[in-house]
Amino acid sequence: MEPGFHEEDGYRTIHVRSSAYCGELTKAMAMQLLATTYPIGFWHIEPCAENLGKYEVLFSAQLPVAVKPEDFKAVCGIVAQRADNREATWRDQDVQ
Repeated sequence: MEPGFHEEDGYRTIHVRSSAYCGELTKAMAMQLLATTYPIGFWHIEPCAENLGKYEVLFSAQLPVAVKPEDFKAVCGIVAQRADNREATWRDQDVQ
């Protein structure tokens, strides 16, 4: 997981994300991501830095900097679990 701090117009957030996949992204895979919503977090897609033409799929959440430590820990667990679940799903089925 890679947390990061961001600021916009004086509002500071912590961005927590966990990688679920890195490789070719098919239309079926993208549609699965678009069809899934969560009360906390969202799917994020970006080009793989090391693998041109491939994409990294991450599950992300944004929190205010003033988040309580126990809430931060809970959200980190949620983010990691959702990424792990997607990774396991795509590893065990044909998504082409």
